[in-house]
Amino acid sequence: MMTRTVGLSGSLIPWRKQKSTYASQLKKQSKELTSLDQTSSELGILVFPGINSKLTKTLVSLSKQSVKPTKVILVDIELPKKLAELNLSYALLKTSSRTELKQALENMPYLLINAGDTLTQGHELNKFMMAVKSDAQFVYSDTDYYNNSGERLEPQYKPNWSPDYQLSAGYINTGVMVSSGKQAKMLINLNKESYNITSMIRAFYLSKLNQTNLDYKVDHVPSVLISQPQKQRGVLHNIKNESKLFDVKQSSNGAHLLWDSSSLPLVSLIIPTKNGKDLVRMCVESIVEKTTYTNYEILLVDNNSDDVEAIEYFKDLDKNGVVKLLSYPHEFNYSAINNFAAKQAKGEIIGLVNNDIEVIQGMWLEYMVGHALRTDVGVVGAKLLYPNNTLQHAGVVMGYGGGQVMPTNTLINPTLVI
Repeated sequence: MMTRTVGLSGSLIPWRKQKSTYASQLKKQSKELTSLDQTSSELGILVFPGINSKLTKTLVSLSKQSVKPTKVILVDIELPKKLAELNLSYALLKTSSRTELKQALENMPYLLINAGDTLTQGHELNKFMMAVKSDAQFVYSDTDYYNNSGERLEPQYKPNWSPDYQLSAGYINTGVMVSSGKQAKMLINLNKESYNITSMIRAFYLSKLNQTNLDYKVDHVPSVLISQPQKQRGVLHNIKNESKLFDVKQSSNGAHLLWDSSSLPLVSLIIPTKNGKDLVRMCVESIVEKTTYTNYEILLVDNNSDDVEAIEYFKDLDKNGVVKLLSYPHEFNYSAINNFAAKQAKGEIIGLVNNDIEVIQGMWLEYMVGHALRTDVGVVGAKLLYPNNTLQHAGVVMGYGGGQVMPTNTLINPTLVI
């Protein structure tokens, strides 16, 4: 039987059962949406080019919403044939230029979607209206796909605002609501090449990096409010080198961003150890032989080693200028050891390196330093693998059981973007 991986646990659920489970979730969501109080404010819809052949489905679904749009604006899309037969419950406008579009925007909230998208449960607009707030630049919802039979499948449960995920994979590509026409104009102005929601959100984030005040708010509605045509699945809108902040390397599953580290700040790599000659040899040699970043120092901190060969090896590394050897003759305390070394480090950036780490990608420091230099980043971590290519560490997932968990070594190494 065909199976698919579901969730972070790596458990396998039969495909048919998965569809049945999602259908039950949609029924539950429908009841929740129906029970919400009705909003009565004005609301506009901006429909951007998408699967234009399915535009009629979009327009009809909007007409069936409990909260009726004040007007729907087709952006650079032809009006559907036999428009009168649709019996739409709102004013439908078509704009052919950016000037026309900006003039059509009024002081009301706007939902940004693509042609072919549908809102099928009747109360999605009401949910959006309840979620949008004037202090948030925009809000976005979860999505799914529908097939030619109208069956809804493959829910895309999205994380809270993640700028790096947006830059690399464009996870927000529809279902974006702004609180005013002014906010809508702001997003449209940020992407002058096309009417692409993914690119607008990327450009929004990059524009914030150029500002001294990084205080902004993006909200996420954890409900599946937009259903996209299945043809849209897997479509990635390439990010271009529109910014000097990074170089872009496209791949089949996203964009790899190499943030600018051309200023080459000195990096102090701190490696605590007690004995462990072979581990330290592997670690240090891999750094020296493979690292392409040129401005770094290695501080090897000996914490009460008693193995003669290890002690002599550490001294040789120091004598040959490969490392700066420090002695910490106190009880083991990882934090204290690193703080002790950091006080003697010369680098602008501190790198905490375990003695059992082996470098396998030469540009590891360029990637990490590039992130560390970003104005909105404080700490940078790398993905760690075991020798059998399973995951040792790929970040921390917050929220499980009120705490946090890390992906386990039962997960085969996925292709992750940096």
